[in-house]
Amino acid sequence: MGHRIASDAANQRDSQINHRRVLREVWAEPGISRIAIAQSLGLNKSTVTKIVSDLLEQGMLQEGGTGEAGPAGGRRPVGLALNSAYGAFGGISVRALSCECGLFDFSGGTVWCGTRHIDMRGDRLAPGIEQAVALLLDHVGPPLLGIGIALPGIVDPDHGVLLSSIPMEVKHPVPIANGLSHLAPLLRVENDANALCWGELMDPSQPELSDFLCVLGETRPETPDIPVSVGLGFALGGAVHHGPEYSSGEFRSPLWNDDGPGQFRLPADVLRRIQHDSDALDALVDETAVGVSFLVNALNLSSVFLEGFFAEDFDRHARTIENALDRYWPYPGSPSCSVNRAGRGEPALCIGAAALIQHEYYGRTYLPNGIPSAG
Repeated sequence: MGHRIASDAANQRDSQINHRRVLREVWAEPGISRIAIAQSLGLNKSTVTKIVSDLLEQGMLQEGGTGEAGPAGGRRPVGLALNSAYGAFGGISVRALSCECGLFDFSGGTVWCGTRHIDMRGDRLAPGIEQAVALLLDHVGPPLLGIGIALPGIVDPDHGVLLSSIPMEVKHPVPIANGLSHLAPLLRVENDANALCWGELMDPSQPELSDFLCVLGETRPETPDIPVSVGLGFALGGAVHHGPEYSSGEFRSPLWNDDGPGQFRLPADVLRRIQHDSDALDALVDETAVGVSFLVNALNLSSVFLEGFFAEDFDRHARTIENALDRYWPYPGSPSCSVNRAGRGEPALCIGAAALIQHEYYGRTYLPNGIPSAG
């Protein structure tokens, strides 16, 4: 009896994984046929046909268009696509004095984005998030499938808790997901730089992206003694890396000394000028590039994604980081690492927050030994 229950549970798990893998194949290649999915995933055609029938019945997939018949003739394959109207993913990027909200359809397309100025610090965090959710709900068309929330600070995403945050004035753990679970069918919470990683992992133009670094730079006018914040997010092996204490990505410049405020060797008066002084910003990018090049070279990362003030005048700042990568690479030639703008030119933090929910439906799946599966 016990063996049969265990077997049934394993079969159900495998079925759920394969449903998700099929959705991911269609997401990555709209118009793909059942036959092509079966070939790509190494599944029987009958298995794929049943899964597709289930997903069509649930409304997640839709048929559209036909391909060319095979060499032997026969029926022309029918293309498949995600049904954008199935539901919407919500994303909220929280800052101390404002929040950015976005809605994205089931295939990841942008439906609406907006910003609201709200003081979210300390005890005002939960009420502020409720206001942001209300703003989202005012613009929802398809059913809301869930909301992802990106926050500055150390976040435990497994339990939906903000553990600590200097800009949010949070010194003790705040249970976000449980405390606000009534706001959405599914609620996920993540550090903001890590959310950028989720956004890149859920970009259909780069479905095989695996090992990379996201660099987020933001000004903090509410904390003049520490006027600038830089956070890092790592993806390793196609998964966001958090570390045992969830503090992966907390950054301090290798050039920092006791005289520097916060994270950098640069004095506070220089850091306060970066919004209107290009020389001050260039000095900050130069110092950040030293730390970034060390991490890229040590971890053999394939890509760096920039957001926040690093993405302003992107071409110049990307060249600074590329030059540092070359300078600190110990071998002939250059390291194989591209520098890119995060978010595909859209609001990257909102995209990343919403990707926390998107990933639940058709994110990359893993086999029991931790190896990413095909698709």
